[in-house]
Amino acid sequence: MEQSFLADEIIHLQSNFKKLYIVPQRIEGDLFELPEGIEMDDSLAKSLTSISLKMKVKALLSKRFISELKYTKLNRVKIKYAIAGILAAMTTEKWVKSFLKKKGDENCVFYSFWMDASTVGFTMAKQSFPSIGIVTRCHNFDLYGNEDNQFYVPFFQYTYSNLDLIFPDSTFGREYLSEKCPEARIEDGIMGVSHPGFVNEPSQDGVFRILSCAYMIPRKRVELLGEAIQQLMVKHPMHKIVWYHIGAGPLWENIVNFVEALKSENCEVNLLGNLSHEEMMEFYKTTPLDLFVNSSTKEGTPVSLMEAISCSIPILVTGFGGNKEMAESGAGWVLSEDPDVEEFSSILHKIITDTDRAKFRQQSLEVWKENYYSETNYLRFCEKLESI
Repeated sequence: MEQSFLADEIIHLQSNFKKLYIVPQRIEGDLFELPEGIEMDDSLAKSLTSISLKMKVKALLSKRFISELKYTKLNRVKIKYAIAGILAAMTTEKWVKSFLKKKGDENCVFYSFWMDASTVGFTMAKQSFPSIGIVTRCHNFDLYGNEDNQFYVPFFQYTYSNLDLIFPDSTFGREYLSEKCPEARIEDGIMGVSHPGFVNEPSQDGVFRILSCAYMIPRKRVELLGEAIQQLMVKHPMHKIVWYHIGAGPLWENIVNFVEALKSENCEVNLLGNLSHEEMMEFYKTTPLDLFVNSSTKEGTPVSLMEAISCSIPILVTGFGGNKEMAESGAGWVLSEDPDVEEFSSILHKIITDTDRAKFRQQSLEVWKENYYSETNYLRFCEKLESI
């Protein structure tokens, strides 16, 4: 469970609903300790690890799978994702029916944080239990797809057309979904974070400190930021830069090797690896930071950006989705959607030499208060759920 962006939401959900169940699709890593009164049901996760041959045959012969094939255009990669999706969805559908019969209560809402196979399964189960509510949030891969699946979202039209409510986490996402699926029932679903109880202080020693926070996979483009810093130091060697990165992932070794060549007398790089939420907040509290950078493609509204501006750290982001919306509200600067190294390097130089950049620290905090404050946003979210 991702404690950093679910903990606040769980507290608000618990206070607004009589009973709350957490149903993971898989169980791995360190588990978040749930507040008292919330029950975790791991039976779905167990079911998804042992799908029977009978279920597999039934899924591949189902009308739902066969009708989905037209959206794959018989592309092998997309068919692979459709198969995985229908297997998980039909397993989830079976689990929902069992869960409702066991609990004896159909007056409930099934809510998924992403629109994934579980959401598809919930929607299929609603045909047998029409009184249940089905809602989902959606962010990036579940709206736009990604390179791995060739930008294909399995069961997109079927699921989004049949949900009771959908909460895209950015205005861009809402507009995109409205265009692709006009019949979808959509509400703004911008999330939020609480105030950490402090504001980050800027550097006072002539050093410019950059922070990035991302899983090290290609679409996060961590190395692109490194290349931009490298070019910046070649063109403007008088700058003194410290770059911190939080997060690890499959590209860790590549980036470790890259930053070794990047380090110099005026350029320090610290790869901090994975930090707990508490460790990250302590880092923000005790380390001067001048800019938070997100160089990802196809983002929703990253929690990492909300956390940065809640600490009064201005941002530099790629011009897509919630990234762009947050920066253009006054929290920082915007790159193009797909910047090259030259553009990236140039805007970093502009920011470092901007004598008026301090104003963005106060503006970032104001943008958080106005748009990304968890207390306000989650109360509104719970009210919408209760209305179903």
